[in-house]
Amino acid sequence: MTIPSFAEVAAAFFHWLEYAGLLGFIGIVVIRRLAAMPPFISWARIPMHRALAAALAGGLGLVLVQVLTGQVSLFVIIRVVAEGIALGLCLNGRLWVVVPGIFAAASLPFASHAAAVHPPAGAIFTDAIHVLSAGMWAGGIGPAASLCWQLFGRQAGGEARKGERCWRDSGGSPSWLSRSQR
Repeated sequence: MTIPSFAEVAAAFFHWLEYAGLLGFIGIVVIRRLAAMPPFISWARIPMHRALAAALAGGLGLVLVQVLTGQVSLFVIIRVVAEGIALGLCLNGRLWVVVPGIFAAASLPFASHAAAVHPPAGAIFTDAIHVLSAGMWAGGIGPAASLCWQLFGRQAGGEARKGERCWRDSGGSPSWLSRSQR
């Protein structure tokens, strides 16, 4: 058994931080989009800047490790630039934050194991769809949990109480589930 080097451990940490930030960003985009649909949920507008900052910090750390080990990947640099653009747009209140953020997440497979397959196009495409899907699912769990905390903690005002009443009236389960049990 070999013990990983410090550079390998640091790269793994920065990969994790970047992936968590990008997946969280995609989840926040989904939650915010759902909240903007009727009936509007104004208090469900979760800020994106924390997730983008985590992704950028992880990406910059990964680039630093790659520079120090002499294994710099152009795809990683492009992804980190996209994360920086998304964070800059977000902090300045500009539109189109989603475009560079989703681009950064979708470009993860270009510097992953999928790129080592020959021919790589199918594996990269499949991995990109997987990353975006995982972001919608796993990335949405944290924001959804925080919204539930606000909902049941009565920290959100009248809209939360309406949602709580709907939950209680359905017997403590979503309406589709309570209907199927009748």
